[in-house]
Amino acid sequence: VGEYGQALLPAAIPQGPYTARILALLAIGLFSLIQLRGLRAGSASQELLSLAKAVAFLALVAACFLLPIQAAPPIAPPPPAPMAIAGWRSLSLAVVLALQAVITTYDGWASPVYFAEEFSEPGRDLPRSLIGGVLAVLVLYLLINLALLHVLPIAQLASSNLPAAAAARALAGPLGGLLITALALVSLLGLINTVVMAAPRILFGLSRDGLLPSFVAQVNGGGTPSAALLLTSTTAAALVLAGSFERLLTMGAVLYVSLPLAGIASLVTLRQREPELPRPFLTWGYPVSPLLITAVSLAFLMGSTANDWLSSFYAIALVATGYGVSLLAERRPIAEETS
Repeated sequence: VGEYGQALLPAAIPQGPYTARILALLAIGLFSLIQLRGLRAGSASQELLSLAKAVAFLALVAACFLLPIQAAPPIAPPPPAPMAIAGWRSLSLAVVLALQAVITTYDGWASPVYFAEEFSEPGRDLPRSLIGGVLAVLVLYLLINLALLHVLPIAQLASSNLPAAAAARALAGPLGGLLITALALVSLLGLINTVVMAAPRILFGLSRDGLLPSFVAQVNGGGTPSAALLLTSTTAAALVLAGSFERLLTMGAVLYVSLPLAGIASLVTLRQREPELPRPFLTWGYPVSPLLITAVSLAFLMGSTANDWLSSFYAIALVATGYGVSLLAERRPIAEETS
C-alpha cells in the first residue's frame, strides 16, 4: 500500500521507504477504526471494496482485449538470477519464489472459517463461501493473466513490479498507469480490511478456549473483539516498521503453508483415534488428498528455508512466541484455582 500509494501523492511529498511505511501505518489505523465500530461497518466496507475491485479488474480485462495498443511497452532485460546455480536447483528455486507470491495471493480462501460462528446457517454457507470464493477468484485471476499476456510480452511481465499498470500505459498512456496503480491500491486495501477483520477473531477463539489471556475475548457493543483487534493491529504495525515487504512475504508464506500442515496432522490423528465421530464435512479423496498436499507443502517449506533461512527462522520464532504465551495462559487459571 505504501509503495503504490506514493505514486498518487503530490510531487512535493518525498518518496521512499519512510513515506511508504507511514502510508502503511495509516492504512492499518484506518481499517482498525472501521472495525472498532462493529461488525456491520466492517462487513459493509469489505463488500464495497470487494465489489469495486471485481468491477475494476473486469473492466481492465475488457480494455486489454478491446482497446488498441497505442504504444509498444519497452522490454526491460530479465532480472539477474538470485544465485549462480544451474539445472534442477535453479528451477526449484524459481518455483519456490513464484509460489511464495501465489500462496500469499490465494491464502485468504480460508477466511470464512473465522466467521462461521456468525453465519445463520454455517453448514450451508461455509462450504458455499469457501468453494465459491476460490472459483470466483480463480476465474478472475486467469482472465487478468490472459489479458496481460495479450498486451505485454513475457519479458515485460517478468520485469514489471506492477504488470497491470504497464498494460494500462500501453493502452491509455500515463493516465492508464495511474488508474491501475489506484486499482492496485484499492485491491490491497480490501485485503488489509479482510485481515484486520479476521485476525482478531482467531485470537478471540484462542482466548475463549483458554489459550490466550481472558481479556483478549472482550467484545464491544458492535460485535468486534476490541482487545484482540488492538493487539493484532499493533503487532502488524510493528512488523511494518521491522521488515521489508519481501521479508514479510517470505515469513507469511512459511506460516501459510505450515498452518494447513498442522490441520492435516490433526485430521489424520482424529480419524485414527475417533473413527466413529460424526463428521458433517468430509475430506474428498481421503487419504490421498491430504497426503498429496502434505508432500507438496513440505517440498515448498524445504525450498523456502534453503532460499531464505533467516526469514524462515523469524517465522518460526513468531510461532514459538505465540506458543509460549498460550502456555502461560493455560497455567494461569491452574495457578488461580490452586491459590
